[in-house]
Amino acid sequence: MVSEIKWIAEGPNAKACVSSASAVVGVRPRRAHTKSRTGCNTCKTRRKKCDESQPACQQCQRKGIQCDYLSNHRDAARTRSMLQSQSQYSMSRQSARKEIAGVLELLCEQNGPSVKSHPRRVDVLQLIDHFLSEKNPWMGTPATQKTFQKHGMRLGMDAPHMLHAIVAFSAAHLDHLYPDPKLRVAAVHHYGRLVALYAVHMEQLGTETINHLFGTCILLTMLSYLVVGYDNPDLLCNPEEHECNWEAFRSLGGVRIMQGVPEYRAQLSQGVWRTMLEEAGRRKEEQDKAPVIPTTWWSNIMKDLCDLCDVSQDLQHGDPLYLEPLRGLNKIVHGGLDHAKIGQLMHFIGGLSPAFAEVLEQLELRAMLIVLYWHILLLLIGQWWTSRTGLVASRRAIAYLWKLGGTRIRKSLVFPAALCGLDVQYLDRLQKRNRGAITNVSPHLEIQLPYQ
Repeated sequence: MVSEIKWIAEGPNAKACVSSASAVVGVRPRRAHTKSRTGCNTCKTRRKKCDESQPACQQCQRKGIQCDYLSNHRDAARTRSMLQSQSQYSMSRQSARKEIAGVLELLCEQNGPSVKSHPRRVDVLQLIDHFLSEKNPWMGTPATQKTFQKHGMRLGMDAPHMLHAIVAFSAAHLDHLYPDPKLRVAAVHHYGRLVALYAVHMEQLGTETINHLFGTCILLTMLSYLVVGYDNPDLLCNPEEHECNWEAFRSLGGVRIMQGVPEYRAQLSQGVWRTMLEEAGRRKEEQDKAPVIPTTWWSNIMKDLCDLCDVSQDLQHGDPLYLEPLRGLNKIVHGGLDHAKIGQLMHFIGGLSPAFAEVLEQLELRAMLIVLYWHILLLLIGQWWTSRTGLVASRRAIAYLWKLGGTRIRKSLVFPAALCGLDVQYLDRLQKRNRGAITNVSPHLEIQLPYQ
């Protein structure tokens, strides 16, 4: 289990997490404390070190200016009163945005001026407001979104890695809605800090920290999938440039692995994630009991996939390497696709067997085809963080499979190609030329769900 848990700390293109903070990129060993924490407001505004002498510090006396401690103490007293009056995991929006902004400013100061300048290009309070107020589905399942918006800020106050995850996710979503380089800078900056801190805190994983790390892991899963699209800005590429990075998929399985440890699962089921986990369990139980009657569009796809993978149409017997993945996809589609299925899809990819991982690393065509349909199902559900990466990965896989696959594999590519805006006739012409980029596609597609 320890060897599995180390994968939770990996980014989409990262290697195994290191064993100490000093070896993590972006994390420096903490220096001895030299900054003033209770200095006057005048020195704080002027960014000068205050000797904290009262009623007037030496800095203000030398400059002959007013030394202001009053508002500083008033703010501190107000904050203490606010925290004492709140429950353990709930915060009002007004108090949350002020306190979070203060914590982030302190974190930036601790990490030096080179880091400090980046997030200040964007109003952090705007990102916090967006995280708390956005009502459209944008954060996994509806239960996940509700839990984060109710409890996420309080959890984040005790765990900087989760705070960075919240701000990164909010900045990335705003950048998706209203593209702005400043938002992209903020998202990438906080994502980098999140990964570095998360890797360090994973070494302290236990029942006391599981609630915080579990929440961070959920956001990191979605951000890791999104960052694949950020790392591959070109939506188009030649088929021979296709690469399969299995580590990127394994790093998405952290939530499933954490829930697989009995003591962690017990702790999570009693904390703030209880409602979310109960709903997920209830849906899975209903799904397992109900007969699998796929919709027409999916039954045709499954027929082709079963034929290709030497699996029976009823999914009862066949090549075990492909049988379980096909069963998993079929169960997810059963009952229709909606935002509540996001969690099941991420569990699916994180739970694929090591044997399947091995053939996928070798770019085995049938394994790649199954993973292609996993991307396609994410695209069909249509959450913002799946769109760019889903298109990048799907188009590359389709072009690669079309080039190397035979007639039967190409038949299974017609639907995903149409969904991703790829002209299969053009792929034929491309193969004849054996070189060239796919250029007749639109990067912004209106995806029509076949079951609507």
